[in-house]
Amino acid sequence: MNITVYGAGNQELYVNQLQLPEKYGGKPPYGGSRMAIEYARAGHDVYLAEPDSNILKKTTGRL
Repeated sequence: MNITVYGAGNQELYVNQLQLPEKYGGKPPYGGSRMAIEYARAGHDVYLAEPDSNILKKTTGRL
């Protein structure tokens, strides 16, 4: 199945400002990025759409 996830999620916000790892556990990335990863692991073809390329640079460290 093809799945498109719109919005990677602001990892700076989730990790550094909201401190999700310390408060709720889990590991980055969070938000749309995590959903895309989990769908891909389940065997789906996933497209991650993020209009702000700066978000992806912070999330992946490349682009």
